[in-house]
Amino acid sequence: MADIYRKKVQVPENLPEVLTPVNNNQAIIIEKNLFGAEGIRNQLNTDFTELNKPKPQNLNKFFKDYQDLFFDIPEEGGEKSHKYILETSGEYLNMFESRDNEINRLETQIDELQERIDELENPEEHPFFPNGSVLSADKGGSYYYMERGKKRNIMGGRPGQVWATLKVALGYKESDDDYEMGIVKPTPRNILSQIKNGPKLDFEDIGGGLEKSPKSIAVRIDPNDYKANPDRYDSIEEYSIALENEIRQAWDLERNMETLYGKYANDRVNGYTEEDRKTAKKLFKETKPLLEEARKKLAAYKIIYQQIKSNQSITIEGLSQMYDTLTKENFEYIPDSAMDQFKGWEKGKGDLESVVKYFNSQGERGTEFY
Repeated sequence: MADIYRKKVQVPENLPEVLTPVNNNQAIIIEKNLFGAEGIRNQLNTDFTELNKPKPQNLNKFFKDYQDLFFDIPEEGGEKSHKYILETSGEYLNMFESRDNEINRLETQIDELQERIDELENPEEHPFFPNGSVLSADKGGSYYYMERGKKRNIMGGRPGQVWATLKVALGYKESDDDYEMGIVKPTPRNILSQIKNGPKLDFEDIGGGLEKSPKSIAVRIDPNDYKANPDRYDSIEEYSIALENEIRQAWDLERNMETLYGKYANDRVNGYTEEDRKTAKKLFKETKPLLEEARKKLAAYKIIYQQIKSNQSITIEGLSQMYDTLTKENFEYIPDSAMDQFKGWEKGKGDLESVVKYFNSQGERGTEFY
């Protein structure tokens, strides 16, 4: 039986090009091919390409298979290796990481622009305390300088070197009375607390210089540890003099690091710009370990000094052994309780009062780190 049947309508050989209508009807020539079963299989594509797509793999099954085959997968080679999986996943993750970084950058830029818009729309001055005013809380020792409508705590307060410098910069003499001359305005604490804080005011703000790093300040006033080592001395009396000098330096180091720690803690929140806040946050982290180290050192020296004052029979050899124990591994074995006694401006002085003499008879501060 023929595979393909062809049926054709027969027409006369001399049929004119234009067929003459008969009874208003025109004859049309029609051809068509007929296929048998075998012809259909050979001539036509019977696959369902649109419907025959593979089903997606189950995610749980994929990871189960991955765990089962983990050690069978070669480390390198082609698309079926651990290296290929790591590289393709890394490219995928980096794509999203770069996108997230760009989003964060743009969000930061938006925040900075919004801050600038707020500054332009809102006058940067307090309605009752104009910029350039100096305020104090009920004539207390803490002074605040008004700038951009915010109060800036003056480092060291009164009588500090920053205030003394600022006072002269404002056109006054150091000897001029702060309140009689109207230089400082005493302000009720409840009013002062309602004024927004700005960054703390320091020497670099007055002189326009760069801020010193906590490390550089610590190096400048850091006690020379070797001078506190009893091995360098022949008598208790000679060593006591050297130790008292090291205690004074260690005290100033701890006080100044604590001051910086408070400054950066404030400025990381109240800095004027995002960049200022980021810098303060970085310096805050740098200052913390330096402050802890300064407290450990001061605690160790205080323990040795107390031993000298309370024990008449102590020897240089005994002090050397104590010194080695306390300073071992950079004072690492000093307990937290010994460090914590120095938290706060006047805590921890105790029986070191006569040694430290942190405030002289005029009430002025001792050694400054500037």
